[in-house]
Amino acid sequence: MPSNTTSSSTSTASQTVEALTKLGIVITDAARGQSVDWSTFLKSSDYQTIANSVTQLAQKLGGNAISQTVTSIEQKQQALLAGGNLVDLPNDKLLQYNDLSVLKFKLQTTPSVSGDFATFGKWLVDDALPVLLKVAPVVIPLLL
Repeated sequence: MPSNTTSSSTSTASQTVEALTKLGIVITDAARGQSVDWSTFLKSSDYQTIANSVTQLAQKLGGNAISQTVTSIEQKQQALLAGGNLVDLPNDKLLQYNDLSVLKFKLQTTPSVSGDFATFGKWLVDDALPVLLKVAPVVIPLLL
């Protein structure tokens, strides 16, 4: 379980999305794609194998990285609108706006990575990772 999740440097929104995606994939791979009992998994040799990677990735999510990412998403959405209405966006921009919205709504439910890591891990793997895998290829370049 990550012990220090305060990042020494501020992560950008794209780096935060990348870190969440990588962390979810690393954990899912170690769990061999199986549903896990988190209290058991965090004590397992499978988890111990990835513990250093988990700690490094989780450090990128410390502080206010998630809330800053939500703010960056909102700013990008406003830039896409350019003072206009959502209904007036061309289809490609509308789809980008939607992907940003889906990610924003998911991130707004993020439990603290520095709190109960079992709760965070369950949220990440079960709830957030499916969303991240869908929208990250579109959202990461938008947030650069």
